Amino acid sequence: MEVYEIKTLEKIDDSFEKVMFILASISFIGLIFINIIQILSRYVISYSITGNQEISILLVSWTIFLGFSKVVKEKEDISITFLINKLPQRLDKTVNLVLTLLFLIASGWILGATYSYMIVQSGMTTQVLSIPNYLYTLPLFVLMIYVFIHFLIQLTTILIESNNKGGEEN
Repeated sequence: MEVYEIKTLEKIDDSFEKVMFILASISFIGLIFINIIQILSRYVISYSITGNQEISILLVSWTIFLGFSKVVKEKEDISITFLINKLPQRLDKTVNLVLTLLFLIASGWILGATYSYMIVQSGMTTQVLSIPNYLYTLPLFVLMIYVFIHFLIQLTTILIESNNKGGEEN
């Protein structure tokens, strides 16, 4: 039963990450498309599209923050492992548990701070196109929801696996 639960949690994690990566890819393609149109219109017909920078910055924000879900899922983020590598191997599970808890706490804090910042931005818009400012912060909020869920799933997996191994040893 517990192995099934871990597989289900991993599938949920995979699904979230795939959706976010697809949205990041769409944002990136949109960013390229909009900037190609801007370049062509500026140099071919000497006309600059109004608000192109606001849309580009919005799409960069969505591309980076939603795309980072892939980095989190694949564990491709930058880490300094020299201290962890010097610890005895028997402490690996404990260190992994502590790091997962720290990531969970940090992502929860950033999630709350991002939400607060979005509330502050709620009545503000950009100057040219009147794009709501919170749309620039929303992808970070979505990313932090994913990161929090991802590390919650990792924590659950660590605890289930340690309970299974503890039960086998008795």
